[in-house]
Amino acid sequence: MSTVSKRKKHFVALLRRLIRNLTLPQKIMGFVLLILLIFFVLLPAINLLYTAFSFSYSDRVLPQVMERGIKVIPGRFTLIHLQRVLFGSILAWLNIFKNPNLIEKLRREQDAGVYNVDVIMTGAAIQMVMEFLPTKRVYKFIPSDIYPLLTESAKKEPLAIAHYGAKVVMYNTEKYKTPPIDSWWDLTRPEWKGKLVTVDPLKSATEFDLFALFVKNSDVMAKLYKEEFGHDIVLHGTQNAGYEFLKRLIENGIVLFSGGNDVAKAIGARGQANPPIGINSFSKLRKAAENNLALGVITNLKPTAGISTKAVIAIAKFAPHPNAAKLMIRWMMGGINEKNLAGYAPYHVMGDWSPRTDIKQPKGQPPLDKMNLWPEDIPWLYKNQFKVRDFWIQHM
Repeated sequence: MSTVSKRKKHFVALLRRLIRNLTLPQKIMGFVLLILLIFFVLLPAINLLYTAFSFSYSDRVLPQVMERGIKVIPGRFTLIHLQRVLFGSILAWLNIFKNPNLIEKLRREQDAGVYNVDVIMTGAAIQMVMEFLPTKRVYKFIPSDIYPLLTESAKKEPLAIAHYGAKVVMYNTEKYKTPPIDSWWDLTRPEWKGKLVTVDPLKSATEFDLFALFVKNSDVMAKLYKEEFGHDIVLHGTQNAGYEFLKRLIENGIVLFSGGNDVAKAIGARGQANPPIGINSFSKLRKAAENNLALGVITNLKPTAGISTKAVIAIAKFAPHPNAAKLMIRWMMGGINEKNLAGYAPYHVMGDWSPRTDIKQPKGQPPLDKMNLWPEDIPWLYKNQFKVRDFWIQHM
């Protein structure tokens, strides 16, 4: 018998003896470790190799390809594929900041020289545009193949738009067959005392922006007051009709919640004898089907149905994985020829609008430019936000 055969026979005998001596818990643990090895090591390794040696349409517009002028041929392996997978993959510790509360955290980390964020997606567009962009804490990036598909307004934005939204007034459709109010001034009447609910504007940038815009449009509010009540408005220690509206709204017992889901449930819960109406994101209409809520939107409210909002997306300064960040933004904006709209899919719901002209809006949703919404005037809001905030705190 050859030496190789003897060694093989000895190894097999040793392996059998080892298996026989294993206890049941050890066998179970070994099986679990084997499964973990397959799912977290072998399968990802196979996927990496497959991706590295395959060609996809998106490879043509990779920053590495475009910046270097490299010609990528379908079906042919290039080092660009391997670089994308091993060093620029979205799987490579990509960090995304989406929570507005993390904006200040990002600021503090960057001030301390800590740069561990790749992509920032937030509804706090004012801080991003007026503070982070001018000081180069973030950078604008729009994929070259997506840019021609954007609306003209989205092309002019200082940062890439992930999606548009709206803050509107909702009512309980089980109780009210038609909208119970047609003017914002109605909410200051005695019959609506304690019956307006909203997210605390000091905790939500978009709710605050909506209230602040009543101050900006004070002339419009004064004119509307005269139409509603038949005489000129009398100010009670306030500067204009916008501030007076906020004062009366607060005095009429506005109810504040910590989140939009709670507001939606407070408005739309069935079986209420005297339900409130409230300010909430248009996209919360999806909660109506999910939670059996009776929710409707007042679209013909004077002087505005609400405010249009925007979620911006950008690359952070000194992003650890800049190429992966670009791919992520491309994916979040819907990609090209992607099934199910890629990363934009969760936002393809009633109440959210894509900045792209080639993505159809959800069924039954009116176009954004047909909604009677005040635009988010970022320069004005940035200049006046602290004054309005102080007024709100003083009178709450």
